[in-house]
Amino acid sequence: MKPDLVGTYVRMVSSVCLTHGFPPLVTLSSVNAHCFDSVVPLRFDRSDPGAAERALACYRELWEEGRRIGVVPYRAGIETLGLWRDPASVFWNLAATLKRAVDPEELIAPGRYLPTEPLETPTPRP
Repeated sequence: MKPDLVGTYVRMVSSVCLTHGFPPLVTLSSVNAHCFDSVVPLRFDRSDPGAAERALACYRELWEEGRRIGVVPYRAGIETLGLWRDPASVFWNLAATLKRAVDPEELIAPGRYLPTEPLETPTPRP
């Protein structure tokens, strides 16, 4: 609950949302004496061609700008799972190795727990 960071966050959300044509609806809820959580709904009409793509582009920019200032989502939809993955991460590469070993034909929840695109092979560390 650092006032400067909260101000930076709210300004960032407002700027990104307005850039993509969404109203900057920011909710801050105190989790405890040290932490907020925030909800930023991206409301759109699914019958509007391109609206879902605009919402995803807005989410991606919110993700990138939030990460730049040190805030990241606490939840995410499966369509944004690729944003969480770091190809150099031991976690994601181990998860992919386990998934291939247990479910080589991608029958169990395809795309649900790992991005569907192949992970890069990690560079061996010295």
